[in-house]
Amino acid sequence: MLSNITIRHSDLMIVTNPFLKEFVDCMGGNGVVLPDKIPAFQAPLKKEKLQGEFNVFFICTFSDDEPFQEVLEAAKLMPSDWVIYVSGNYKKANIQPDRVPQNVVLLGFVEEDDYLLYLSSVDAVMVLTTLDYTLNCGAYEAVALNKPMVLSYKKTIINYFNKGAVYVEPVAQSIIEGIGSLFENFETFENEVKELKCELELSWNKQFSNIDSKISSFTDDSAGQLK
Repeated sequence: MLSNITIRHSDLMIVTNPFLKEFVDCMGGNGVVLPDKIPAFQAPLKKEKLQGEFNVFFICTFSDDEPFQEVLEAAKLMPSDWVIYVSGNYKKANIQPDRVPQNVVLLGFVEEDDYLLYLSSVDAVMVLTTLDYTLNCGAYEAVALNKPMVLSYKKTIINYFNKGAVYVEPVAQSIIEGIGSLFENFETFENEVKELKCELELSWNKQFSNIDSKISSFTDDSAGQLK
């Protein structure tokens, strides 16, 4: 967590979401929100030929806050041609490849080029956390390539990624229903995520410009005091 001394003695504290700004302000600081920028990916020229009728990339690190066991349970109950591709080192979670459902593909650690290839090739991206006040990097990456998303039902996530996504609880049935909603209404969600990308890019540029102006004003004030 941000240190009290740093907060109180900083002219400006840049944070990634409104909750952290509220925390900074309550501690006597001067907070301003600047979320991560939507990455500028260059989509691969080719796409990977995938197994399913509907393919989902579950971006995972197998950390404690990620409900990966619930995703595996959901896969057992989904149609067999809905295939989930899972990134991340599954060995650290003691997951045995021969014991996962047939419609789950464990990719392990994925190099950047292959990561972008899968991200570009799937129909949708799933990024889940049980933590509050968190914006997942994988969701930004999904938006960058116009991929509909399955995200966690968390206020911070819903407020920022407010279209082009379904929001699920960390239980198998909710995950199944979320993926099913994307499948049944895919074109709608695909159009929404394209709109979201444009909106987030415009918003970020405006926020960055405002922060840049504030920093310039601090610099000008300091220069004036030194004269």
